[in-house]
Amino acid sequence: MNKLVGILITQISQVNEVTPFSNAVAFSPADDAELVQYLNKIDNRMVPVVMIDRFFMVNQKYHTDYSHELYSALEQSNHFGRIVFMFDEPMWRATRNQQPHNEVIDAMSAAKSNYPSAEIMHIEAYAELYNQYVNNEKELTLFYDADHIGFDCYGKYGDCGGPKIPGIGQFTYLNEINKAIEAKGSDAKLFLVPEAFTSPNFTEDQRAVIRQLRAYMMFFENNIDRVSGLGAFVWGDSAFGDPTIIGARNNDLIRQEVEESFPKLGKQLDEFRIILD
Repeated sequence: MNKLVGILITQISQVNEVTPFSNAVAFSPADDAELVQYLNKIDNRMVPVVMIDRFFMVNQKYHTDYSHELYSALEQSNHFGRIVFMFDEPMWRATRNQQPHNEVIDAMSAAKSNYPSAEIMHIEAYAELYNQYVNNEKELTLFYDADHIGFDCYGKYGDCGGPKIPGIGQFTYLNEINKAIEAKGSDAKLFLVPEAFTSPNFTEDQRAVIRQLRAYMMFFENNIDRVSGLGAFVWGDSAFGDPTIIGARNNDLIRQEVEESFPKLGKQLDEFRIILD
């Protein structure tokens, strides 16, 4: 299966901007009508990676009910072929809303069962993974029936941390996820989510962002058999309620790096490999 390489966009108008360097594109539709608009705009030129949490939540909690809105949108659109349904930080959401994690797993299982032709992606918050690891005897609660599993942290590559979470290298998180996947006998692959924006709340140094992007791309190339793809965050500005975020499209150096490097991923492989534990 081809590796997914692309970026998350924040407006339908950005679809054409990312097509030249992406074979996949992620987005968060506001509702079923906007999902149809996104899919039709993409027009089967890239693999849609749809953030679908909203279709499986009621009062901020996950449920297993069949989503007629999601099904209807897929039927009404002109999309055919490969599609990925992404759950974005579902265990972190559940923790904050005091929902048992097993109910989230049930909801994700229902989505996989009800949409067997869709690939399922589970991207979890680093803070949730850390808390699971230290509070549950190093056990990670992930959806191991997913096709793609990854995490997000937009701190420094070698020092990912935050309030009450110590700085730990992002490679360490990837390694622990990989070990959990193998221990569970899962067929899931690692999906990488590097930072591709600037912000005073994270970093305003474009070169620092580029160094992290390159570190992720090196990890991608050196673990090609265990990685399913790379999706950067984020192309547009002010993503997901943070008005300080300036996406790659408006950072000249980051934009150039993304546009030039992404089309090359997975196409020029060396014999050298960094072997995961």
